[in-house]
Amino acid sequence: MPNWAVIIGFGNPIMSDDGAGVAAIDLFKTMPLPAGVDLAECGTSSLDAIPFLEGKKLAILIDTVRAGGEPGAVYRFTAADLRPTPQQTLSLHSIRLVDSMQLWELQLGQLPEIVIYGIEPQTVDIGLDLSPPVRAALPKLCEMVLAELRRR
Repeated sequence: MPNWAVIIGFGNPIMSDDGAGVAAIDLFKTMPLPAGVDLAECGTSSLDAIPFLEGKKLAILIDTVRAGGEPGAVYRFTAADLRPTPQQTLSLHSIRLVDSMQLWELQLGQLPEIVIYGIEPQTVDIGLDLSPPVRAALPKLCEMVLAELRRR
């Protein structure tokens, strides 16, 4: 039986907190995952996610999200929470997330269920280190994702 879920980290690790999604994948690599779950990093190109989505029932996306909260705040969204508006604040860098999902669906025919976990950045300036609040929040974010996977 093929793996049923994928956790995909997005971000640019040389732009400090923008690398939080990639850092989360690195942390997941040190943790026991439920059976049938893949890990993937897609950098800043949401279109690179297409091969990892194929054949999955669930895709959990992790990225930096500016939603107005305190740095390190963790958010959970579903595809239904996203509405295509000019003020769209969620982004997987190359194009808006809403647009990416439409392109994914065109390519794959059918999308897996999509859940997005975001972490509020403190800074996205050039730098290799995550800010202290974002680094401190990563274990909580990973535990939230693992709890979601275990419920299924």
